[in-house]
Order: sequence, then structure tokens, then C-alpha cells
Amino acid sequence: MIKDARVLNGRYEVESRLGEGGMATVFGGSDRLLGRKVAIKVLARQYAKDRTAVERFRREAQAAAGLNHPNVVSVFDTGSDDGVHYIVMERVEGRTLADIIRNEGALPPSRAADIAAGVCRALSSAHEKGMVHRDVKPGNVLLTPEGGVKVADFGIARVASVDTLTATGSVMGTASYLSPEQARGGSIDARSDIYSLGCVLYEMLTGTRASGGETPLSIAYKHVEEEPEPPSSLNPAVPPELEAVVEKAMAKDPDDRYGSAAEMARDLGEAAPTAPLEPTAAVAQVERTDVLPVSPQGPTSTEPLPSMVTRDVGRRWWPFAAVAGALAALALALALTLGRENPLPTASPSSTPSVEQTSPAPTTTTPPPILSLQAAIAHFEAALGEYEVRRRRFGGR
Repeated sequence: MIKDARVLNGRYEVESRLGEGGMATVFGGSDRLLGRKVAIKVLARQYAKDRTAVERFRREAQAAAGLNHPNVVSVFDTGSDDGVHYIVMERVEGRTLADIIRNEGALPPSRAADIAAGVCRALSSAHEKGMVHRDVKPGNVLLTPEGGVKVADFGIARVASVDTLTATGSVMGTASYLSPEQARGGSIDARSDIYSLGCVLYEMLTGTRASGGETPLSIAYKHVEEEPEPPSSLNPAVPPELEAVVEKAMAKDPDDRYGSAAEMARDLGEAAPTAPLEPTAAVAQVERTDVLPVSPQGPTSTEPLPSMVTRDVGRRWWPFAAVAGALAALALALALTLGRENPLPTASPSSTPSVEQTSPAPTTTTPPPILSLQAAIAHFEAALGEYEVRRRRFGGR
């Protein structure tokens, strides 16, 4: 095992340990040549003398280095020094999604959808180059302080277009996020990553894993044979549109899943803006982010509503408001038009006014502009058209 404060190949200075996985340990470090902070991933000792494992480590590091995307942790270099095999990567300041879920529990639906969409973009970039991640999980999703999403650890990924060095029937990945075909040891493709991302989204929405168990074998069995509870049964704040995305991503049959990560990202973008937040979910979010402190006596009339709640409600009800406004305009235009064409009769004076009576000076008034009946009808038809498009997009809801 590598020792702290060691310098690899006279260039990469190894500092503190950041994390450890099944095949490698990640250290913080610095690049002396370029003067920048880096992360250094070192192959575990038990694999260091395994020629097949070392070759796969190098080969996949080279493939990952070909990924250049803002949602992917960049790979800068790979090498060996006195039996130590390492990969030099971008160092991302922030927290893993696993840490956030552990500390905060279920996330607001809109936030979960945004994070999942960022992972979709990273996977789409890899899939276009024939690379399957094979280990999509919260621990491999990093969130920056600015809210950015970075997917890390393509270390056990393989390039689908070339012969794999992995033995037939071997299972790689984390049990709680394995696709059914991975659990069976079958062949996989990009849709396996989509299944794993569906499991991650499920966990973000509910705070619990889709398939739990005491052993990896029992967890794998559930992925193959059992359907998880609907997310909304565990968290009523999950909207139907977002739940439908989870169910499609986690379909047992790969043919029933999304055909691409880009397709899943599109549905996430359409589902997230219409996600209605239950009052309890809104309060939970406020308590976590300290955006809207609530006094023990309850909110006062001057306390603003959370902007997310206002935005979601407005987006959900705007078609009805538009139609109601158009109907009101139509009724007003009709009434005014009829009034202009058929003025009400006025009573005749009963007697001629005397000379002592003074008539008021005539005044000229400009009538207010009147919306034409044709314009009101046009507004009404346009509003109905917009409403029908909105209704069809979300399946009649």
C-alpha cells in the first residue's frame, strides 16, 4: 500500500486519504509540475500483481481520459511507480450524493430531478463513446458547492466496442444498484446504467434504497424478481410524472427502459417543473436550508412563501387561469359590442325646461377602447390551444 507523503514518479505528491473502494484507494495530492491540486487513485495491493487487473486498470483509465464533459470527473494521467499503479484525476471540492442523502434524507423532487439530469448528461457522453459506467451509485456522484454535478469512478467501466478482459459471468458494481442483467452475470449495455440511475433517483426521492437486504445475494435477487414500492407511497411529495420516470428507468426488461440517457434527461426536465410540493415537504426543505425560519406561533402574514412552492403552483394552474381570463375578455367584448349596436332607450322629458333653467355645458368625452369581439375570440382560441398542448404533454393531467 502507498504511504502518505510519497511522490509518484517525481511529480505527484500524495497527501491525505480521501476514500477507499473495493479495487482502489483515492488520495488527495498535488501535481508539482503544473502546480494544481489533484486526486490520485491507487490500485489496491491485492490487485497490483494481477496482470489482468492491472491491464484493465490502465486500459479503462485511458478510455476515461477520452471523456471531456463538464459533468464527468476528468482523468489527467495514469502510470506506475515501483509496483504502485495509479490514475491522476480532477479534484472536486464538495460532497458525495451518498453523504447528502445520509445527512438530509429524501431530497425535494425538483432537486432530485436536477441531480439525476446532470448524471444523465455525464452518462450520455460516455455512452456515445461506447463506454458503460457499470457502477452508478450515490457514492460516485459529487456535488460541488456551486450546485454542479460530477460523475466519478469510471474505473470499473469497460469499453463496449472492444473485447472485455473481465471473466465471463463476473459481477462488478454495487449490489444495491445492480441491474437485473448485471445480477445474473449477463451482458450489459447503456441501459444497465439507466437502471442504476433509476435506483439512485429512487433513493433521492425516498431516502431509502429501492432494494434492501442483509446480503449482496439477497439484494441481487430482489433486483431480478421483486418490484420496489412506488416512491410516492414512501414520500407523497413525489409527483406522478417523476414517479413514472423512476418506474421506466427501473424496468426489469432492458427493452422497457429508456433507450438512452438523453431520453431520460428530457423526461426529467419535463417532469421536474410540474412537481407539486406538499406542505410538509416544503417545510422540511425550509428547515434544511434555513431559507424561511418559522416561529413557534406559526408564520405571519408578512412571511414570504417559498419561491419553489409559488413557482410550482403557478405552473400547474396557469392553463386554467389563461382560459378563465380569455372567457372574461370574450364576455366583456360581447356585452360592449351588443351595447353599442343596441343602445338602451332613454326617457323623454315630461316638460320643456323653463328659461330660468340653465343647461349644462356640453362636454366631450372619449370612450375607453373596446376590445373587438373578433380579438376576444382569437384570444380565447389561443388559450384553448395552449391548454390542449399542456394537457397532452402530461398525459391528460
